[in-house]
Amino acid sequence: MPMARYVKLNKLHDKAGMHYSGAPRLMQKKDIAAVYQLYKNQFDKLKFHFKFTQEELAQQLLPREGVVYTIVFENNEGKITDFVSFYNLPN
Repeated sequence: MPMARYVKLNKLHDKAGMHYSGAPRLMQKKDIAAVYQLYKNQFDKLKFHFKFTQEELAQQLLPREGVVYTIVFENNEGKITDFVSFYNLPN
């Protein structure tokens, strides 16, 4: 696949087209407990999933420049409402 087509297919929506509550920012160590609770609430509904401890989840999700990025969404009261994480895998 040509790079131009790949970029077009995987282009992110502009900010106006995204629907989220709260302000996005990179995850910090202080967010681990809140992110862990969100993770547990979502995945405990499933029959099969990885059962990470809080420390294991922190190892997987805490941002590392050029490796892994986790973005949390914090509302006006300072509560983490959601998160998204992705790895940077240069080819």
